[in-house]
Amino acid sequence: EGDVKRLVVKDAAGAVVPHQVLANEAQRFFKAGEYWGHTYLRVLAPVTVPGLGCATYTVGEAVPVDLDVSLPNDWRVERPEAFVLENGRLRAEFDTSSCRLRSLLDKASGEELVGGDGAGFRRVDEDDAKGMTAWTVGRWMKVRSLHEGVRVAAQGFVKGPVRQSLAFEIAFDASKLKAVVSLDRDSPVLRWDVSCEWLEVGRKGAGIPQLNFHLPLAHETRSYRYDVPFGTVDRAPAAQDLPASGWAAAVGKKAGRRSVMLVAGQKHGFRCVDDAISLTLIRSSFDPDPYPELGEHRFDFGICLVEGASSAVLASAGADYNHAFSVLSVAPHAGTLPKTQGFVELEAGTVVLAAVKMPEEGGRRLVLRLYEADGKEATAVLRFFRAPSAAWFADLNEQRVPTGPAVRVDGATVSAPLAPHTMATL
Repeated sequence: EGDVKRLVVKDAAGAVVPHQVLANEAQRFFKAGEYWGHTYLRVLAPVTVPGLGCATYTVGEAVPVDLDVSLPNDWRVERPEAFVLENGRLRAEFDTSSCRLRSLLDKASGEELVGGDGAGFRRVDEDDAKGMTAWTVGRWMKVRSLHEGVRVAAQGFVKGPVRQSLAFEIAFDASKLKAVVSLDRDSPVLRWDVSCEWLEVGRKGAGIPQLNFHLPLAHETRSYRYDVPFGTVDRAPAAQDLPASGWAAAVGKKAGRRSVMLVAGQKHGFRCVDDAISLTLIRSSFDPDPYPELGEHRFDFGICLVEGASSAVLASAGADYNHAFSVLSVAPHAGTLPKTQGFVELEAGTVVLAAVKMPEEGGRRLVLRLYEADGKEATAVLRFFRAPSAAWFADLNEQRVPTGPAVRVDGATVSAPLAPHTMATL
């Protein structure tokens, strides 16, 4: 209930960090700042948190002498429309008429990442001749771009110190789609948050309507890498939806180039062919349920730029996208724990940490699942916040393995050797 202009965010050491108040909640299409008689603000701030740890930041009001005085732009001055989202890594330019992504520039190399007519939403009509439409994606009969009559939301183009965003709506057929494309400070991900009122119906003999996002690439692609449980798999281009746990990446014909990934929070059907990656978002199958998808859908996905083509690096980038920070708001109180502390950190290498859990039989132990992602002999080096008393390999039933490679404990560091493409329980 204070003065929003005086809001300030500080880290555990008391240093001020940049922040941005999401104006009018345009990013989520909620009513501005109200919820069942309560008022609130949504605030963005860049934070640093140790591996599997926590960090403390405070939100308060600055004294007036700390405030910067800003002068508003003159609303009577007209300028050409330009929808450009840019940070230190990426520059994304959108067509001002259709809001299609027509350019995505890797600023480090100057390389253009998006090809063709640009990336955007499409409606696809599938052939239902194969039947079993809830399980089978049919042959594509018709593909139509959904970028006519696009309306940009009020205050839909925002260029803040933490996040830049573009919010727009597309009405098509019986449905309406609302999308917010955002680029955060220092982020390698251009992200879409989508709300879609989907009222399309599939019918026998008429086909299956599908909502699709299409990303044409600006370079030739040799194969595509998909993430699967405890690893990745490279697949040749195919005009077919193929599954992935959370992302698909283009493996370019030139070695050493940065990888372009399409990461998805809730969708798993990727079609990678003709130097492009498509993501199936909604399908109105009609059997056994004749109307399975009618209603409001919310989902997100993003285009991610990754250094190199290592599976371990790609898996890490996918995990960064799909496992966001948990934010807990608490009132000031006394405590004994550090304000910032990590629990365990996996040092650089080709080993991926897939899970952390308590043992099924209880007790003062911790179970970690690891796998080697790039087909190399590797050693997983884990640094804990304090020294563990012991560490050993176990089988999937969490029973200690009496033979095999030894796990070494050196103070707070645990080293565990892994053979190429293997999974281990520690």
